[in-house]
Amino acid sequence: MTDLLAACTARHTQHLPGLAAIVSSDAAQLLAQAFDPSVHHALDGRLPDLLASLDTEPLAYRDSVFSSALRTSGAAPDLASTGHLPAELLVPVAGSGSWLSDETLRDTLGAVVYTCLEVAEMRYTGMHGPGDRFTPGAVPLHEAFHDLCEAACEEAGLGPRWVAFAQIHTAHAVARANELPHRAGPLDPRIPTNLAYLAQVERITQADTLSNAIHDFSFSRPNPPHANEPGSRPASPRPQAARPRGILPRSPFPSTSVALTPAQTPRASRSL
Repeated sequence: MTDLLAACTARHTQHLPGLAAIVSSDAAQLLAQAFDPSVHHALDGRLPDLLASLDTEPLAYRDSVFSSALRTSGAAPDLASTGHLPAELLVPVAGSGSWLSDETLRDTLGAVVYTCLEVAEMRYTGMHGPGDRFTPGAVPLHEAFHDLCEAACEEAGLGPRWVAFAQIHTAHAVARANELPHRAGPLDPRIPTNLAYLAQVERITQADTLSNAIHDFSFSRPNPPHANEPGSRPASPRPQAARPRGILPRSPFPSTSVALTPAQTPRASRSL
């Protein structure tokens, strides 16, 4: 399934290759979520295993999962309607699905988005350090997100091409916390309107939404084989709630050390 997603995405983004990872993340989440509704975002650590499990399901069930994902995306099922995919789409394209097949890269991207959400909440509430007073609206909402993804990607050693990916998934996390429908993917067309509405509500509601976005972005990786046998170590857990206010976030992901300081997150006007 991951090879198929990579090949389809590469074919349909051949003139805009920079969008390949973003498009495939939307498709991967919609498919995984149609298979398991508990998946909330494309950087969920369970995603690759869920897609691999889907490969082993009966054809009729796989068709129903694809149909459900298509309905959620609102896309016309032009490929599915033929009953099979063109043979050329089944050929994997080297590197096009790296974010999904590379565990370290996925963890790093997840850490970047998580860090952006935490630092944005700190900026917005004025809670940069111990003793700071909780002040919703310390900066305008759009200002709280200014340059966060750029700084976090740079700090994590990711190239500029991953900035848009991080921005879209950060926006998706905030929109989900602001009552975006549960099954909406990161490219859902309702997200801009959702965020525009959020910018107009009460400051305390905005602060609560940012806190909820942090909480909702947490997840755990599935336990590896034999994880419960004597002498084995359980999978590293993702954070299950937002960190306490006033503590600068460190990456909750074990494979990276992304962390931003207030000095690395300049304040200037820019939309989320």
